[in-house]
Amino acid sequence: MEPGRCFWTESPCACPVYRMPPGVREHVRAPSCRWLLKKITDLSAQLSALQSPVHEALVAAAQREVNNYYRLVAILEAQAQQQASGGASSSNTAVAATPTDASYLTLRRLKVWLSEPLGRLRIVAGCLDATRQQQGGQVINTLHAMSKHGDPLVRKVVGPLLEEACVPYFKQISCWVLDGSLDASRTDFMISKHTAGTDLSSIWRKSFRLNAAMQPNFISKELAQQILTAGKTINFLRELCGDSEWVPMVS
Repeated sequence: MEPGRCFWTESPCACPVYRMPPGVREHVRAPSCRWLLKKITDLSAQLSALQSPVHEALVAAAQREVNNYYRLVAILEAQAQQQASGGASSSNTAVAATPTDASYLTLRRLKVWLSEPLGRLRIVAGCLDATRQQQGGQVINTLHAMSKHGDPLVRKVVGPLLEEACVPYFKQISCWVLDGSLDASRTDFMISKHTAGTDLSSIWRKSFRLNAAMQPNFISKELAQQILTAGKTINFLRELCGDSEWVPMVS
């Protein structure tokens, strides 16, 4: 093994056995891909354990980013293997790629290829870390705030994560508005169920209330009140008045 050209080390910042030229050392000191992937995997496991639809959607979107990274790595690995074998073509007139060719994969070009994917993984890891102690609407609000970041790459990455996280939340809004149904065991929705008296007036006024802590910031107070009233009305008609024949038609 030739020192300075072939090496293996657990740390991207140091090589205890072989000396590397300064130019090579500069590229090897790039942030560890393995560390980012491990962090995303660990955070995804933590969020999945919460059994929250919003967190599950966020984890699925994050996994798609990881899969895109793996696809790029597979392409680069195939190119490196092709270079190591002296080129894929067996023709006598074919000339193997050299380090001066634009298609030749060097350490510097590898760093350029991985620059944006690593940046995307850092952003994904940051989103998962920022939302691991939050629920439902709080997760959406955090992602919504991050989507307003001044860095175009951050907005480009966080945007799809926000859209995916909103899907189960909007489905819950749809179920509430169209069917008046609400899972009382969940505390991550903008509508919460409370114990009320037995009289109709108390049931109407106290059974369901807005949970401002879980309300997305892009839903105004007026719209939130309309969502509450719509679902509460349908629930009242169905549960207390026995009028539910029309529900399947609007659902």
